[in-house]
Amino acid sequence: MLLHTMGFSTVKRILFIITACAAIIPLPDAAAHPFPLFFQERNMWITYEPAPDQSFTQRFGVSALSGDFPLVVHADADEFSLYSGVPLFMPIFTSLGTTNQIGYLDSYRVHTPFYLLSAGWRAHKLMSLEPRHSGWFASWGWRTGRLSGGLAYHFNSQEPTAHLGLSLSNAGITATLSPDYLKTTLALRTSNSWSIRCSVILPWDHTPQISIGFGLSRREYQADYLLSQEWDMKIAHRGTIRHAPENTSAAFSWALEQPQFIGIEADIQKTKDDKFVVIHDPIMLRYTGKPHRITSMTLGELREYDMGSWFSPEFADQRIKDLNQLAELCNRNPEVYWFLEIKSYTWSEDDVIQFLKLSDELFAYHEKILFYTLNQRMLQLMKAHTDRPVGLQLDSSRMMIFASDHVIPLLPAEYGRALKHADFFTIISHKYDRFPQISSVADALEIPFLYWNFDDTMFGYIPESVQSYPLGIRGIESGSIRSQRTNEEYRSKSDGS
Repeated sequence: MLLHTMGFSTVKRILFIITACAAIIPLPDAAAHPFPLFFQERNMWITYEPAPDQSFTQRFGVSALSGDFPLVVHADADEFSLYSGVPLFMPIFTSLGTTNQIGYLDSYRVHTPFYLLSAGWRAHKLMSLEPRHSGWFASWGWRTGRLSGGLAYHFNSQEPTAHLGLSLSNAGITATLSPDYLKTTLALRTSNSWSIRCSVILPWDHTPQISIGFGLSRREYQADYLLSQEWDMKIAHRGTIRHAPENTSAAFSWALEQPQFIGIEADIQKTKDDKFVVIHDPIMLRYTGKPHRITSMTLGELREYDMGSWFSPEFADQRIKDLNQLAELCNRNPEVYWFLEIKSYTWSEDDVIQFLKLSDELFAYHEKILFYTLNQRMLQLMKAHTDRPVGLQLDSSRMMIFASDHVIPLLPAEYGRALKHADFFTIISHKYDRFPQISSVADALEIPFLYWNFDDTMFGYIPESVQSYPLGIRGIESGSIRSQRTNEEYRSKSDGS
C-alpha cells in the first residue's frame, strides 16, 4: 500500500522490495548517514561530486570513522555533524550538527562498528542557499559476516531508504535505494590501505551524478580470525565475557577450567571508601541499569547489588569481588598468571602506593601478578613504585585514533615512543592486519603484546629474543607458559650456547 501511494514504477517497487527485504535481517549500518558502512572498518575519506549541469556547484566532503569507538566527522554541502559514543561503558552513541540523533550499539555480544537502532532529527542542505530540513527519522541496521544493511524512515516525507553492502578483503560494494534515487558505490583498497571509490547516483527524474573519493581505510577482522592463528599465549579476558558475567567468581571459575589459558585478566577500580574492587565499567549502568559511579559508592553499597542477573538469571547470586577476595582466588591457583588492569586515568600517587602495598600484602605469588594501565601517566606512576611488570593499553593513549592506523610507515616510530617504559602492551584486535608492523615494534623493544577484543581471549605474541623469560616479560621470576617440548628446546639451546 505504501509503495503504491508513492507512485513507484514496477521496476522501482521490485528494487525497493529486494533491498528492503535484505535490510530486514539482524546488523549495523549508517542508515541515516549519506552512505552506509560498506567497508566494515576504520576509514578517512575526501570525496568530490561534480555538478551534473556544469554550473560549478561541485561538492566536496570529508568523513572519518574510527571503528569500535565511534568518532565520526561528516562534512559536505548537505551535512556537518559529529558522531560520538562510548559503547565500552554505555551502549549508546549520539550526534550533533545537521544530524542530531541517539542510537544503540551492542559491542559486547555482536561486533558492531556503528549502530543497531537510532532516531533523530536531520537538517538538509544547511550550508546551501536554500536551507531546509528533513525532519525526524528512525533507522535500524545490521551486519553479519561480509554483509551489512539498514533501513531508515523519514517521517516528514514519509519515505523509506534502504541500504545493502558487501565487504570483501580489498573491495566493497553498496546500494542505497529511496523513492528519489538509486545509488551504487564501488570501493577498491590496496594492500597498504590506500583506497579509491566511485559512486553513481541515479535520480528517477534527473541526470545521473557521479562522485569520486580517495582516502585511507582499514578492514575489520572476521570474528574467528584470531582463533584460527597460533599464539605464544592466551589470556582469559575478564575471566569470560560470553559464558558468565565478567569479573565475577563464575567468570573466573569458567576460565580456570579452560586448559588453553595460562593467565586471567581482571579489571580494578577504586571505591569512595578507598577499597579496590574487581569491575570493568566505571558506572553500574550496564550491570544494574542504574547510573551510579563506582567512585561515588562504598564497597558495602556495591555489594548490595546483584552482579549476575544482567547476564542471565542463573547468575543472580554473583556479587562484586574486592581485592582481598581476588587475592584469595589467585593464591589458590598459583599456576595461573593474573593481569590486573587499572581502569583509571586519574589515580593519585598515594592511590598507586596504597594499591601496590596492599597487593604485596595479599598476593602470595608475586611473580604471577602483572599490572597494566590506560595511559602514560599511570604507567610511570606504577613503574616508580614497583619492580613488578607494568604494561600499557596502547589503544587508550589517544582515544584509539592513531595516524599510523592508516599511514603504515609511521607505526613503528609512533608506537615505539609510547611504549618506551612499558614491559608489555595490549592493543585492540582490529589491528590484526598490522601484525607485521606491530610485531616488529615488539621485537625491537623486546617486549610482548596482547591483542584484546570484546571476546573471551586475549592473544599474545612473544618476541623470540625474550622467549626464555616466562611470558617473555622481564621481572617475572618463575613459572612457564611454554609446552614441555618447547621448554626442553630452550634448555638445549641454552646448554649448547
